[in-house]
Amino acid sequence: MKFNFKQIIFFLLLFGYFGYAQDDLQDYYLSIKKQLYISSKFEDKLKLSQLFLKKMKQRNSKHFIIKGLLMNAYTYYEHNDVEISLKYIDTANSYSRGYSDTLYPAKIFRDKAIYLAKKRKFDQVIENYRIAETYAKTNNIGMYCTIRNELAAIKSDELGDIKGALEIYKENYQILQNRKYSKLDLYSTTYLYSILGISYSYKVLNQLDSALVYTKIGHRLSKKNNDELSSYKFSLINSAIALNKKDFSKSIDSLNKALPKVLKYNNSNDLLWLYYLCGKNYKGLKSYDQTVKYFSKVDSINMIETHSCTFEVLESYQFLIDYYASKSDIKKELLFTKKFKTTDSIFRDNNNELYIALRDKYEIPRLQEAEQSSTNLYKWLLISLAIVALGGIGFLAKRSFRLKKEKLEYEIKFSALVNNFNLANHKEEEIIENSEKEEVIIVEEEKPIKKIAIPEDTINTTLKKLQEFEKLQLYLESDMNLQKLSEFCNINTKYLSKIINTYKEKSVVNYINDLRIENSLEQMKNNPKLLKFNISVLAEQFGFNNSESFGNAFSKKTGMSPSVFINQLLNKNH
Repeated sequence: MKFNFKQIIFFLLLFGYFGYAQDDLQDYYLSIKKQLYISSKFEDKLKLSQLFLKKMKQRNSKHFIIKGLLMNAYTYYEHNDVEISLKYIDTANSYSRGYSDTLYPAKIFRDKAIYLAKKRKFDQVIENYRIAETYAKTNNIGMYCTIRNELAAIKSDELGDIKGALEIYKENYQILQNRKYSKLDLYSTTYLYSILGISYSYKVLNQLDSALVYTKIGHRLSKKNNDELSSYKFSLINSAIALNKKDFSKSIDSLNKALPKVLKYNNSNDLLWLYYLCGKNYKGLKSYDQTVKYFSKVDSINMIETHSCTFEVLESYQFLIDYYASKSDIKKELLFTKKFKTTDSIFRDNNNELYIALRDKYEIPRLQEAEQSSTNLYKWLLISLAIVALGGIGFLAKRSFRLKKEKLEYEIKFSALVNNFNLANHKEEEIIENSEKEEVIIVEEEKPIKKIAIPEDTINTTLKKLQEFEKLQLYLESDMNLQKLSEFCNINTKYLSKIINTYKEKSVVNYINDLRIENSLEQMKNNPKLLKFNISVLAEQFGFNNSESFGNAFSKKTGMSPSVFINQLLNKNH
């Protein structure tokens, strides 16, 4: 499934975010919303939106004026006039200055991020999401989780960071799980999409039992809330799970039942994914005429002109290229080869821009805030400990005992490290190249061979390139990232992320950092001269840009800081 974050906005923008105002204005607002949902013509929707805004200005209700402005913005967004949408958004932002409630200005910045995504201004998209999250975190947990869900969808769909997305979905699930909510409010909708994200992520990671558990939870809640939109999305995931289990007939039957609902809601992303799953099923059944039929339908709704390309489209094109080549239909083979190249180019550009924006505008500022929060907490603890220390010798004795205990723990960890034990309990796969069969075998403890929606030859070629990457120690280049690694492996970033997520069981960032740390451990163990350098120099030596990032990665991998490890190593050498 292309669990694109654009799918999330349809229901949330249309039904969610009920405010706190006079009952009559709220009832009128909801009635207009209902009419907008029923109306199909842009002209009718625009009249309704502008009428509501006009009346709210007459009532001089700032809260509902903002709602009216956002209503008009969404009406134009549906009509693909993003420029006018953004003008309404900016006007709403002006109205919200000096005015704050549980909804605004967080929703304004969040909506702006969605509209900017259509213009592919990813830097601004992430920046507005970050601002929206900051506002929502303090006074609207539902909005906060909604924003986090949409960022998780970007991680999953656009960057292939399935595990990173799963962490966010599960965090939101835990936050919202025990809250009381009505059938159509923000919490229930966000809660459902958190469950949807969890089940989809587990499906992609091929953890099918977990995927089924959350799919059943979501189905049950969707039916309870009479939420047909969410219900059919869970049906699509069920069909994908059946496909993974090679139960093709069950999967096709589920897809046929979901098709009328997908067409009813006119969601092109879901329709594309449904056709893609149909094609995959018929390919599994070796019914290649049907496969061509459905992959051609994927092509028919591929939105190249809007730069909204997916790996499902790329895989469909790859099959069509091979199929028509086998039929010696050169004209169609060249046609789909050209489409593949165009789509892949857009796919790479989008992924690279989003990766940089997400890193620079969201992940790094978020880590800096967390670090500052930890620093403030640490200072408070120091003051508290100083006060408690005045109480007597008992505290000093206890502290001395704790330090000895910590020292013993570090010594145990150090001993394990130098004897090549994995202290972080990370599961490492052993990749063995079988020269006789010319294939890559994944050796895992009592685990089935993993399946992902990428051609097997592409997976094997990429795993071999990763072996070469590790052998050449290219991870020691300080600017090594997802984009550079994808260029080395000659594969798009989405595919590479999926392969590393699945076969290395970690994100691309963690994969690169773990290689650096393993190299640093080996180097420091075998070269005592390195122990004389300060941490900053060592960080640069091992591929990190600064001592902080080196220290964080080292601690995460080993359970101790570089300084502690070096001291232990010096003591051992002496």
